[in-house]
Amino acid sequence: MSKLTLKQLKSQVQHAEYYNTMAPFPVFDTEYIQNLKEKMDQINESIEDYDSFPVEACIQCKNLHILEDEAGNTICSRCNTLNELKTYKNIHEYLKEKNIWNNEQ
Repeated sequence: MSKLTLKQLKSQVQHAEYYNTMAPFPVFDTEYIQNLKEKMDQINESIEDYDSFPVEACIQCKNLHILEDEAGNTICSRCNTLNELKTYKNIHEYLKEKNIWNNEQ
């Protein structure tokens, strides 16, 4: 995900810089371009840390898309299971276990 985000940010920066050089006055605000570059740097620095975040998945269907309602309940977006989550140490642990589930079916 973060690599796709970086690709999109890089494309946006190149687009903005190109049109700023072609126009007599900057079309895109230079502060906007600087903010995009800073965001790219932040993502580059945290790209290794991104994979170390804990991951929560539904116990029933193993889906990662979990929603939270106003009362603090967690709901699986696929099977609508309520408050039944399993927390994994990181995404790699989840994917390893998911491969085991797929091989069992």
